[in-house]
Amino acid sequence: MSIGTCKLCGANTHLIKAHIIPRSLYGELCDESGRVSKLVSNTPGTYPTRVPIGIYDSTIVCRSCEALFSPWDDYANTFFSRTDGVPIEYNGKVIGYEYPDYNYNKLKLFFISMLWRAHASSQPFFHRVSLGCHEDAIKRMIFNSDPGSPDDFSVVLAKFDHELGAAFQDPYLGRLAGINNYRFYFPMYFASIKVDKRVLTRELTDIMLKPDEPCRVVVR
Repeated sequence: MSIGTCKLCGANTHLIKAHIIPRSLYGELCDESGRVSKLVSNTPGTYPTRVPIGIYDSTIVCRSCEALFSPWDDYANTFFSRTDGVPIEYNGKVIGYEYPDYNYNKLKLFFISMLWRAHASSQPFFHRVSLGCHEDAIKRMIFNSDPGSPDDFSVVLAKFDHELGAAFQDPYLGRLAGINNYRFYFPMYFASIKVDKRVLTRELTDIMLKPDEPCRVVVR
């Protein structure tokens, strides 16, 4: 551990080695040595690499702040290990899955905290994540364990149906129906997190994370 300023609470204290994306989500990408077998990037000039025990950063948070993330990270690991999704079919083809029973607060806070950790990280893999004027709002949500309304940093999930989806790609700012969002990839899943005051289109609001509704995951 090193002494530094926690980027979440501002305390000058011991900073710990923290994962931006929880190690548990690397799953089968870890080889016998505990290294992630492949991290890929769509940044020109960047090539696939193997990284020890995923990607961590010792410059972000203190132990107390790291503890805030733990229940959300644990829930995300449980959620993405589920195999009980109910298929959604259209013209005889599976276009998504529905999970009637899930915890909106924990899953939404996982994505919000992961977005902030990527923003705060000094690791090159996350260099394209910068929250700007959105950071203060996200920090308040983390401190208050407040997932916000579905329109606050809306999350849309997709699941890959091809083996190439079993890789990590560095997150980047993109557009979804013309609205700014950060795109995060982890084994077989893709998450789009809105960073825009505008509301998503009707088609996307139907599938974004919402309390008291099933979690709907689109197949890509």
